[in-house]
Amino acid sequence: MEHLPVLEAKEIRDQAAFLSALIHYRWTSDEHERFRHGITLLSTLTNLKIEDCFGGLWWWQAGCASRDIGLTQSAIQIFCKSIENSYSFPLQNRMRALLLKDDPEQLSRLPSGKRAVAAHQAPESFQVDSVLVEAEAQFLQGQYEESLRLCRDVLRRKNANETHHLNALRLLGKVFQAQGRYEESVQCFTGIIPKDIPPAPGPSAAAQREIR
Repeated sequence: MEHLPVLEAKEIRDQAAFLSALIHYRWTSDEHERFRHGITLLSTLTNLKIEDCFGGLWWWQAGCASRDIGLTQSAIQIFCKSIENSYSFPLQNRMRALLLKDDPEQLSRLPSGKRAVAAHQAPESFQVDSVLVEAEAQFLQGQYEESLRLCRDVLRRKNANETHHLNALRLLGKVFQAQGRYEESVQCFTGIIPKDIPPAPGPSAAAQREIR
């Protein structure tokens, strides 16, 4: 309140209104109050021009706020735009993590070099998910050999879980199918790891079978 005159400028006023609404929304635990503050938060998000805000934190806050009030598609657009067009900053790894959860296909469409996450800044599971997203992107771009290489990498990783193995095999089958390697494609779709890929420790029983 002491600096209220400074906040009269339109751009700054919109930013301050957004932050104030976000704080009130996250602070309250009362369901009725949360609903009321959610409406206010939505209104301030509509007026907020993130491109005019200084710093990458605004993109993260606006995306998370959109996600909190159920505007998942808006959050996806905000995160993708930040990763693709703004400078690189650590919070973008968290954006990628949420994109992997909400819309991995959108993440796979980002330019090469924008999809991957720094390994030292992510948990092991997210590293594997990131490799799978890159493999899917390479497949969609017709880079079949690179997609095969990345799928094989996932299948060999000790930190990959059963879901990772099944997703890698499914994508591997699509790549083999696109290459006309139908026998290997069928093996992958039925959960069998082709003979040129040694199984990693601990996959599912189906994935442990290897063609001799």
